Amino acid sequence: MKVKVIKNLSPAFNQLIENDILLKLNDIEVRDVNHFVDISSYLKKGNIQLEILRKGQKIMKEIIIL
Repeated sequence: MKVKVIKNLSPAFNQLIENDILLKLNDIEVRDVNHFVDISSYLKKGNIQLEILRKGQKIMKEIIIL
């Protein structure tokens, strides 16, 4: 799923940038926007692992959901 917009002060702010491709959330492969919304609705508060593709490189990021 390609990142288009990151809301200011959201958990992903300063972690994701426009045109990143979100590959996984906590080891769950993200297929599309609807799947991302479904996965996100089940996430609990705490640390969330993101696997992204940025400029051809796979990168791991961590965000905190409060």
